[in-house]
Amino acid sequence: MSFTWSELDGFISRAVQGNMIQASRRLIFTHCNEELEQRGYFFADWLYNFGGTGLLIKYEEKFFLLTAQHVIKAHYSEPQNESPFFTNALAKSQWDDLSKLLYPIRGWEIGSLIKTDIPWIDDEDIVLVEMGQPMPGGYPEHFLDFDTPDSVVCLRRDEFQEGLIFLAAGYPIEENHVMPAGESEHDFATNLHRFTYPGFCTMENGSPYLRFEREYTHVQMNGVSGGVVTNVEPNAEQTRWVGMIQKAGNGTLRFYPAYLILPAILKYREAQTYVIDPAANLVNLEMQATPEAIQARKEFNEMVRQMGECKNLEGV
Repeated sequence: MSFTWSELDGFISRAVQGNMIQASRRLIFTHCNEELEQRGYFFADWLYNFGGTGLLIKYEEKFFLLTAQHVIKAHYSEPQNESPFFTNALAKSQWDDLSKLLYPIRGWEIGSLIKTDIPWIDDEDIVLVEMGQPMPGGYPEHFLDFDTPDSVVCLRRDEFQEGLIFLAAGYPIEENHVMPAGESEHDFATNLHRFTYPGFCTMENGSPYLRFEREYTHVQMNGVSGGVVTNVEPNAEQTRWVGMIQKAGNGTLRFYPAYLILPAILKYREAQTYVIDPAANLVNLEMQATPEAIQARKEFNEMVRQMGECKNLEGV
């Protein structure tokens, strides 16, 4: 198949606006001066960000953020409060209330389920962060839906070849600062500025990585770890998942291939977990895995989605 540069530019533009890249989310971290027991309610006294991106997915009617564990470790060694970070539930660049945020519950160390001989794969770096259920007005509009058969297709191992055009998307620190809000009802202000970087697939001893025509430095791309890598298709709806960003700089980007991550996601319950929000200890994981519980979450999600639609109509 051949096409012009103008046509290729159109393919890339549509892919950037497509569901897979729009499913990437920014992580924003919090610090509380008082414990919840002392204050009586959760309140973030400080927001901060040393970088970090995730990919929002839904499986078994739960929302998860697929990200790199080193992103979380860069911000704290132990959670300082019940919600040490959050992410935007909606893909759009701003939110107007807390209902449009998602908060973490526990981490699933799914990297331990991956076996590979790719030298730069760090199995301890791949984590699936379970998020709390969305609230009315904050039901995500863009995410990878593993509850819908065949809705997420990844690039197979035998399909990687030199010269394929890939897109990498994430939230670089330099474009996503957290700042004092100044004269405002809020204490802090930030933006959600997602960058998408086109590049070419390069093979190294049979393993793929991304090479850019432009010499992006580590400083320029710092913060995109955990972001998404996709291919480019003439039909944006056929865009395939290529991988999750590990690190980038010096004109190259290393990623964890999706064909390795996808099977681990589908059997995430076999992985070890760690608690982020202490409320996670109130939940029976075996009970949550039952068909009845999954169906109940499905009905709850549909109710929340419909309530959000009604809320949006009232605001028109």
